[in-house]
Amino acid sequence: MGWKSIALSVIWALVIAAWVGVFAYKATDPSTEALVIAVTALAVGTEAGFWLTAGILGIGLLESRKRVFAMVSRPFRRQ
Repeated sequence: MGWKSIALSVIWALVIAAWVGVFAYKATDPSTEALVIAVTALAVGTEAGFWLTAGILGIGLLESRKRVFAMVSRPFRRQ
């Protein structure tokens, strides 16, 4: 594995772990204000993940998002 693959794996593993953490935090019945702050911060972090992916792969942000969403939605597409 090259450094790009490792970097992207780490970035997206952190994003996924953060989302899992937010869902676990929601299970503790936090106040609405705290949950909105956590989700907003995580949304900004996810967007940063897209920007880092685009920068590492050397492609435009829109192209990066298309690739990520295509990979994520591939199992749900009809054949």
